[in-house]
Amino acid sequence: MTCPPVGYGTMSSSFTPAERRLARILLAATIAGTLWHTTEALRPPPPPITVLRGVLTPDSTGVASLHDPRSGRVYSEGDTIEEPTEQRPLDLLTADERQLQMLPGIGPVLARRIVDWRAQRRDPWGPDDLLDVPGIGPTTLARFRPLVTVGEWR
Repeated sequence: MTCPPVGYGTMSSSFTPAERRLARILLAATIAGTLWHTTEALRPPPPPITVLRGVLTPDSTGVASLHDPRSGRVYSEGDTIEEPTEQRPLDLLTADERQLQMLPGIGPVLARRIVDWRAQRRDPWGPDDLLDVPGIGPTTLARFRPLVTVGEWR
């Protein structure tokens, strides 16, 4: 007894031509996705990005100084920054951008925004008014609120 040949378009086939075409498309997509994933996994990671804010140059004594081209300031190894502490909070009325960046959650962009916002204020303000600065929300304010003061306002 011989079996009839099972082929494309015969009555004994369990899949229609459209279903077979769809299966081939899905198989090709699966293979392509696997190849893509494998090649991406083998690609080395990109090099880390380092942002240099100034140029280190030695002075006549051999001490390296950092020349910040944006602000024009020169910092040397002996410069210290007074960091805010529980005993001596940072006064937001007089703090510069560099001091503001010492606060948790405040980077260069937010420090610049605080300085700009502070310059535009005419009426008295307190630390909680910093919520008006774009990028400072309740969580960010809660991080540095115990470390700051505005004049005599704690």
